Amino acid sequence: MLTTTLFGETAWPYHLFALLLRWLTAWVFWWVLKYVWPGEIRAATWAAFLFLVYPGFKQQPIALIYNHHFSVLFLFLLSLVCLLLAVRKPRWFLPLTGLGLVFSAGMFSIEYFAGLELLRPVLLWLVMDEAGGSWKRKAGRVMRHWLPYLAMLGLFLYWRVFVFRFPSYQPQVVDRFLQAPLPALSELVRVVVTDFYTVVFIAWTEILQLPSGPLSWLAYLAIVAIGTAAVWFFLDRLKSPQPTGGGVSGDRWARQALAVGSFAFLLGGLPVWITGLPVRLTYPFDRLTLGFLVGVGLVLVGHLELLFRSLVLRQVILVGLVGLSLGLHLQNANAYRRNSQILKDFLWQLTWRAPGLEPGTILLNENPPWTYYSDNSLTAPFNWTYAPGSSSLDLRYMFYDLDVRLGEGLPDLKKGLPVNQEYRSMRFSGSTADILAVYYRPPGCVQVLDPLYTVSYPDLPHTLQKAVSLSDLSQISLLASSPASPPPNLFGSEPERSWCYYFEKAELARQAGAWPEVVTLWENAARDSRSPAEASEWLPFMEAFARVRDWEKAEQLAEQMMKNRDLRPMVCTAWERIAESMELEAPEKDIIGRIRSQADCNG
Repeated sequence: MLTTTLFGETAWPYHLFALLLRWLTAWVFWWVLKYVWPGEIRAATWAAFLFLVYPGFKQQPIALIYNHHFSVLFLFLLSLVCLLLAVRKPRWFLPLTGLGLVFSAGMFSIEYFAGLELLRPVLLWLVMDEAGGSWKRKAGRVMRHWLPYLAMLGLFLYWRVFVFRFPSYQPQVVDRFLQAPLPALSELVRVVVTDFYTVVFIAWTEILQLPSGPLSWLAYLAIVAIGTAAVWFFLDRLKSPQPTGGGVSGDRWARQALAVGSFAFLLGGLPVWITGLPVRLTYPFDRLTLGFLVGVGLVLVGHLELLFRSLVLRQVILVGLVGLSLGLHLQNANAYRRNSQILKDFLWQLTWRAPGLEPGTILLNENPPWTYYSDNSLTAPFNWTYAPGSSSLDLRYMFYDLDVRLGEGLPDLKKGLPVNQEYRSMRFSGSTADILAVYYRPPGCVQVLDPLYTVSYPDLPHTLQKAVSLSDLSQISLLASSPASPPPNLFGSEPERSWCYYFEKAELARQAGAWPEVVTLWENAARDSRSPAEASEWLPFMEAFARVRDWEKAEQLAEQMMKNRDLRPMVCTAWERIAESMELEAPEKDIIGRIRSQADCNG
C-alpha cells in the first residue's frame, strides 16, 4: 500500500527501491553479524557481500513483488538487531524489544522467513557466551529476551494454521507423515540434503554462464572488472579488530559460522519443505532460495576459512565470486529486458489485429515465447489494454495459458461451458463460447487463429490446435470507436510500423472482407521495405491479390509460400476456398489448377 501510493504506475521507482532494499538488507545482515561476532568484522563483511549478490535468486527484476519480500526480510533482520542491542544495552530492553516485535510482525505478511524466528535463541546464546557465567544463568537470560518473540511466533502460527488456514499451498509433508512416517522422513532428509547442496554450492556455478554477442560481452567484462576492483579496494582497506585466518580464533569462528549457517539454512527451508514445493535455480522456483539467504553466506565463508589458511587466497576467491555474480545479474536483467520487449510487441500486435474486444473474451495461447510471465500476470495488462477505464472487481477479460489452465479454470475445450476464475480480490465470469485463440512465435507475428483460415497452419502446439475450432473472431470489434492500446506508462508509445503492423492490419481487413485494403497494405509494406520472417504471413496478401484478380502477383506469393513444404497444405486450403467462392473464367481456373498442382494438393 505504501509503495504503490508513492510510486503509482511508474515502473522505475520500484526497481530503484528494490535495489536499495536489497543493499539495505545486506547491510543490516552485516550489522547482525557484527553484534554476534564483534571481533570478526572482515568475515562478516565477506558474508554480507555474498548475501548481497547471491546468484541463486534471479527474480530481482520483478521489482513490485520482491519489494514486499525484501521489506519483510529487512524488518526481520532489524528485529534481530533490536534483540541483540537489548542484550548489550539492558536499560533499553523494553523499547528495543517493543520495536523488535513490531519489525518481526512482518511474518504475518510473508511467511518466507518465519522459520528464521527460531534462530534467535542461538544468536542470543553466542552473545551471552561473551559474558561467561553458568549455563543455567545464560539459559535464563536467553529465555527472558526470547520469550516475547516466541509469543509473537506462537500467535503467528495460530493465525496461520487455524485462522488464515491454507488457501493456496497445502502442508503436504504433514499429510505424508500421518500416512507413512518412515518413508516421509526418509524423503524429507533426501530433499533437505539435496537442497543444501543446490542452494549453498551449486547456485554459485550459475556465475559461469557467459554472454553471447559483442555488446553483451563488452558490458559483462566492464561490470565484472569494475565490480571486482571496487570490492577488492574496499576489502583491502577494511580494518578488523581481530582479523580472521589461521590460529585458534579463526577456526573457532569458522566452526560457529558453519553451525549457525547450517541451522539457519534448516530454519529458512521450513516453509518450503512443509508445503512440498521444489527448490530450483530456475524460474519460477528460484524465489524459494530467499529463505536460505541468511545461512548461505555464513556456510560458504566458514568453509573457506577452514579450507584455505591464506587470507589473500580467501579474499581472491570471494572477490571473484562477487565480481562474476555481478556479471550474472547483468545478464539476468538483460534477459528480463528482452522478455519485456517480447511482451510489448505482443500487446501492440494484438491491438493492431484486434482494435476492440467484446467483454467476456477469453484469450487462449500455448507455449508462449516469454519466460518470466504467467497468464496470471498477463491478465492485468490485458484488461488495462482493452478496459482501461474499468474500476470494477468483475474482470472483463481473461488470459489463459492452455499448459496450466486446461482442466483448472478452463473446464474443457467444448463450446458453451461456463468459466469462473478468482483473481485475487477480483473475479471473471465467462464462457468457452467467447474464446479467441492466439499463437505467437517471434520473429513471426501474432496470429489470431481462425477455424477457417488457419486450419492447416503448421507447427501449432497440440492443445492449441484443438482449441482453434473454438476461436470466435466475432469477439473482435472491427470498428472500435476508440482503438485499444497498451498503457504507455508501462509499455511505451506505439513502435514503428514493422512488417507485423502491416500483417496484423491486413488480417483485420481480410476478416472484414476489405480485399483492396489488404492490397494497399501490401503496397505500403513494399514501399517501406518490409517483408515477413515467416513465409506463412504471405497468406492474406496472396488471397487478396487473387480476390482482386491480380493473378500474377497472387501466383508469385503462392510460389514464395510453397518453398516451405510445410506450408503447402495451407496454400491448398486457401486456393480451394478461393475457387469455391469466386466465379472464375477458364484462364483463371487454369492458374488455380497450376498452383494446386505445384502444391501437390491432390497428392
